[in-house]
Amino acid sequence: MKKVFVGMILMASLIGCNGKDKDSQTDSDKPKSQLTRNQAGRILDDLPEVVKWSNDVRKVSGGKAVPVCKVDRTPVDCEAEGEQPAWIFKFYQSHKDRTELWQQFRVDAVSGDVTIWNPYDGKFVPLSEWRK
Repeated sequence: MKKVFVGMILMASLIGCNGKDKDSQTDSDKPKSQLTRNQAGRILDDLPEVVKWSNDVRKVSGGKAVPVCKVDRTPVDCEAEGEQPAWIFKFYQSHKDRTELWQQFRVDAVSGDVTIWNPYDGKFVPLSEWRK
């Protein structure tokens, strides 16, 4: 009798259960994970233009200049200003007596899409447009 009762309770709990509570989040409701600083940096490190620039800085200067990458803004900084979360990196060549800005990249913290600062338009443009 005890086994029948336990079996009935188990069956009753499984009937109509599709694995989701009405209060559970759907995939579109769940917050998407964001890229870490290192993940976003690796995306940029893999760009052929960044590799070439970095090699050229060392080669042209005879090792006297060093390529430098610094985080300018974090996803939290961007969200605080009402923007989509992103990592913004600035690439410099550092000389003994000065530092020269080469480029500013924005890596979307969710999608990993890369855009580049266009000073003439005053906005970030897609990588494909910058490459033209």
